[in-house]
Amino acid sequence: MKLNKPEYQIHQQYLKENCERLNIQFIDLTNSIKEKESNGERLYWDYDQHMRAKGYQLVGETIWNQLN
Repeated sequence: MKLNKPEYQIHQQYLKENCERLNIQFIDLTNSIKEKESNGERLYWDYDQHMRAKGYQLVGETIWNQLN
């Protein structure tokens, strides 16, 4: 199951608009996640949309690196 397909990204525009309205930097993680998954790294559990520890680590590191 690929959870980074467009149908799973429906909240992305909503979050981006809210970040702009609140003057918060929006960080798009789509490409980082797609890159890892295309290399065979499984970032999500097979049975729902939650990430595995490796996925949350990638998200945290990406956000940290972009804000610092």
